[in-house]
Amino acid sequence: MSEETKDLVFRSQKYERAGWALLLIALGIYFLLPYWKFPEGSVQLAVGLLLLIYWVIGRTMNFQLTSIYLIAGLVFSTLGAIEFFNLHIRVWPVVLIVVGAGLLWRVITERKPKSLDEGAD
Repeated sequence: MSEETKDLVFRSQKYERAGWALLLIALGIYFLLPYWKFPEGSVQLAVGLLLLIYWVIGRTMNFQLTSIYLIAGLVFSTLGAIEFFNLHIRVWPVVLIVVGAGLLWRVITERKPKSLDEGAD
């Protein structure tokens, strides 16, 4: 493994650990803030958008991230938007669609590992 690859793996793992920490902090904030007076859905929407931003930044830096950030970001954003904009939508079908779309997106954008390309010879 080259030094550049080792560095990328190290940075990717470090970013992943920071992501888990941010996810736990965001969930803690989500459970605390409803006791304060914020517009309905705004906390969920904010947490979801932060998780989506985290996922996008990680992907643009070529880090291999688990899908949990994308899925959680989409779920929180969707639920928050439904409440914030007072949309009259049944929530669970939307959650299932969002999670399914997130998983499908992961399958579509998944790249074949280089090790599989090398083994074809």
